[in-house]
Amino acid sequence: GSHGMDHASWRRMDALTAMRELVEARDRLVATVGAPGTEAACPRGQYDRRALQQLRQAGYDAVHTSDRARASAGAWLQPRFSVLNDDTAATIQRDVLAPPPAARRLERSAARLVKRLR
Repeated sequence: GSHGMDHASWRRMDALTAMRELVEARDRLVATVGAPGTEAACPRGQYDRRALQQLRQAGYDAVHTSDRARASAGAWLQPRFSVLNDDTAATIQRDVLAPPPAARRLERSAARLVKRLR
């Protein structure tokens, strides 16, 4: 899937930037690879309500974020786990492999909601 043209944040994109990042980048990738470009991954995990609207309008089937949460099968917005510089075997075990405690799930859900609404 596409990751944009310039690896720039997709927050607060104007229409011209969205065209380059979401449409032109995908079209170039599709032409090069020869496969459909139906998914996107937000650079640096940054997105906002407007970016999500622009991604829907561009026709993406799924959008991946770096929200470090469990994905839901079939959901359009899919969180993923990026391994960070300060991750250790213990943080990967805690954050990725083990089910998060209720308080952590609530905190992450609230953070994703803020991103979607801003």
